Amino acid sequence: MLAAAKNRTKSCSKENTGMIGKSGSGFTLIEIMLAVSILAMVIAVISTSFRIGINAWEKGESKIESLQTKRAVNALIYREINSVYPYTITPGELDTHIKYNAFFGESDSLKFVSHASTTGRSTGLSLIEMWTEEEKGLFIGEREALVSNLSDLNDIDLRDEDTAVSVCSEIKEISFRYFERKNKDEEGEWQENWDPEDKKKRLPLFVEVLLVYIDDNDEESEEVLIIPVMAAS
Repeated sequence: MLAAAKNRTKSCSKENTGMIGKSGSGFTLIEIMLAVSILAMVIAVISTSFRIGINAWEKGESKIESLQTKRAVNALIYREINSVYPYTITPGELDTHIKYNAFFGESDSLKFVSHASTTGRSTGLSLIEMWTEEEKGLFIGEREALVSNLSDLNDIDLRDEDTAVSVCSEIKEISFRYFERKNKDEEGEWQENWDPEDKKKRLPLFVEVLLVYIDDNDEESEEVLIIPVMAAS
């Protein structure tokens, strides 16, 4: 009986030892690979979400910067044209019997005299010209208005390197139209050009400015300004 009891005790001891060894064993290769795969998927999802967030933030910052640029450029153009001064000149030094306002409007450029200065001068009148150049954007040239006739005015090159200032490289194109109404009873009409020799001392009541902006993705957007000319009212 004692021998049988000893044999049963050894058998139980071996079974217990086997169970303990099994429960204390490490992870299998399949379990490790599965865990690594899950971890990689989690990292990929987090990384993708992070990139999406960064891209959205960058687009938002770019859009805000673009809107601020448009607002500043629009305000500058509006202020200058709104402050047009009826600056009278003659065709030449000897043609003093003919007088007209120095306001030269083309469909793609505009030259005029303004109260407001783009350079911050606090006194005097400014001779200003606005135009665009391909792949360079909007330019404005300014000098003091000190001429008395068209001949001297034409000698002033507002587009030279020392005078012209790049205002906004994002503007692909600028175009102008000029609203004229000769009599109060007339409806008036928009014109593509404004020749001061034909208009004499008249100024347009309004100037329409069309700005075509282009962003980094070559997408175009338009801004239209209808600017009243205070000196014409």
